[in-house]
Order: sequence, then structure tokens, then C-alpha cells
Amino acid sequence: MLNSLQGRNYQGQEDRIYYSSIYQIPEKNEHNLKLGISALGSHIQESLSNDNGDTFALDGWQKTAGVFGEYTLEGDAISAVFGLRGDWHSVYGFYATPRVHLKWSLNKQHRFNAQGGLARRSSYFLSEHLPQFINGRTLYIDQSQLINQQWMPQEKAWNYGLSYLGNFMVNDYPATLAMDVFETRFQSQVLVDRDLSDHQLLVHSVSGDQAGRTRTAQIDFSAYFHRRWSYKLSYRWIDSRVWLDSQFVQQPLQSVHRALAVMQYNTRNKWYFDFIAQYNSKKRLPYYSAVNHPKHPGYSPDYVVINFQIRKVMSPSFEWYIGGENLGNVQNHHPVMNWEVPASNQFDAGYAWGPTNGYTVYAGFRYNLF
Repeated sequence: MLNSLQGRNYQGQEDRIYYSSIYQIPEKNEHNLKLGISALGSHIQESLSNDNGDTFALDGWQKTAGVFGEYTLEGDAISAVFGLRGDWHSVYGFYATPRVHLKWSLNKQHRFNAQGGLARRSSYFLSEHLPQFINGRTLYIDQSQLINQQWMPQEKAWNYGLSYLGNFMVNDYPATLAMDVFETRFQSQVLVDRDLSDHQLLVHSVSGDQAGRTRTAQIDFSAYFHRRWSYKLSYRWIDSRVWLDSQFVQQPLQSVHRALAVMQYNTRNKWYFDFIAQYNSKKRLPYYSAVNHPKHPGYSPDYVVINFQIRKVMSPSFEWYIGGENLGNVQNHHPVMNWEVPASNQFDAGYAWGPTNGYTVYAGFRYNLF
């Protein structure tokens, strides 16, 4: 059970039963075939209510039975896996989900991968979005979209992408470069929307041209300055958009640009130095009327979190360490909107975009008894 200051409480329980059986035809001439059946029964009991008498409850079974097959073709340079599932669902009927994976090994040092497929899932929006209910907003669920008066439409999405992994030498030391690009394009999507107004929370399903999409790209590079000094650099771009006010906008509380730098250095006499810097670009904050709360800026600032640690190993059983976290003292000063009146429907505790505690300095030791 989850209780909030507004008298909102959540109760949830899930009981599951699952069966799966797989038959594999013996591999022959680099070909492999797997066939199987599976069945899942899930009984969901959930309820969310508040002091105003607003209540939404789920209480029922979702049952799925399906068959699946997977064909694998292994070659010296190119491998492929083709998969297909067919499922009957007690709420959503019959559907099929295809999948394909391709791998091309250019040589022992360089490899390319491609994959794509269709994914479907049932949305249990209460338990999956509990942090978004820590507020006094009026909960509104689009009853016209409910199936059997309680289930939201299933989420459906195509996802596909490419990746590369390379191993090579830089200044006579091993280095690794990994890159990937992926996209998830929804055909239907369940949203818990805090952007409709500053005092309402809307749960609804969007489909077709209004369904969201997420595009990601990431690059990781790790190498050595010399044998005792290693480093890793990473960058991730996330373009995750939802339909709002007749246009696509960035998902709230999500940075578009993220970067990471890690350096590790150790000496012959067992001194260890670790440095980590994390960069997050600005995040769009959910809608909140600036008239009612002028401290809401619309976007968070860009920020960098820096952590550093020194460790000294004195013996196989004893070591000491000293370090600090968030050494730049980045602080999210107003993570709670309208905190002065927690019973108001404009109270919202879901605006934390970054650290709230400032910097931390610590020291300690480890002693192994055995």
C-alpha cells in the first residue's frame, strides 16, 4: 500500500502462473530450429483512491497462450536469427510478433549487428507510474478507451537498430569502440499525462500518428593512456517524444544529451585514483502554471556531477579510502511544487530533475577478517 499526504492510497497484488516448453531440432549444416509453446496467466488486483472519493480499480485475469519458432543460420561471417510468435490473449485477441537479428563479423576485431521486430505489452499504468501519482492532481482516466471497463489498449511498437563493436590498438594498448543507433516507433501507447494542466493527471491511450517515438544513439570509447591509466568516454543522445497540444514534444524529465567520462589510475605501491564526471543536458519539466508557482522555470539547467575517490591498499586484509560525490554541489532546490499546501490539487512532488542533497565527502576503511 502507498499513502500520500493527500489521502491518496494505492494497493496492488499480482499472482502469476507460467509454463513454457521448447523443442530444439538437432543442429545440422549450420542450421538450427527451435519450436515452443508457452502459457501465462496473470491475476491483477490494483486500486488507487483519494479522499475525494475518486477510485479506479483493476481486478481480473489476463491469459495468454502462444506458439513460437526461431530459426538460426550460422555462417563464417554472417549469422541470422529469424523469430515469430503467435499469441491468443483473453483480452486483446490474436496477434503475431516477428523478430530478426543479423550479425556480420568483418573480422575478429570488427562486428556489425542489425535487429528489428514488433513488440506488444499490456500496460499496468498504476504500478508502472507510481512516482507520477505523488501529487494532489485530480486523476482522470479516459473511460471510453477501456476494454471490459478496466484494461487500457495494449501498447504496440516497432523497434529496430544498428550497432558496431570494434577492438583495436591505440599507442600499443587495447581500445574498444562501440556505437549503436535504435528507434522505437509506437503504434499505440498509454500515457500518464501531467502536461494537460497544472492540477490534473490524465491517463489515456494514443495511436496512429499521435503515438510517440524514441530515437537513441550512443558511442562508447575505452582505452589506456598507459598500462596503469585507463579511461572511458561515453555519449548518449535520446530523442523521446510524445504528442502534446497538436505537436510532438520531448518527454518530461529526460535529458536529450548525456555524457560520461571515467578515469582510473593506480600506482605500483597500490594507490588507486578514480574520477567520474556525468553530464546531463536540460530537461523539460511537466506543465505547471507560472502564475501559480513562479519558481517553475519550464526547463532544468544543464548540470555536471563529479565524483572522485582515492583508495590505498595497505595489505591483503586492510585498505582505507577517501572521496567525494557531487563535488560541484549541484542542487535541485525546488523539487516539490506548492509544498506549502500539501492538501491542494496543485501540490506535486514529481519535479526532481537532479541531486537534492548537494556535495558529500566521505572517508572509511575496509578490514577483511577472513
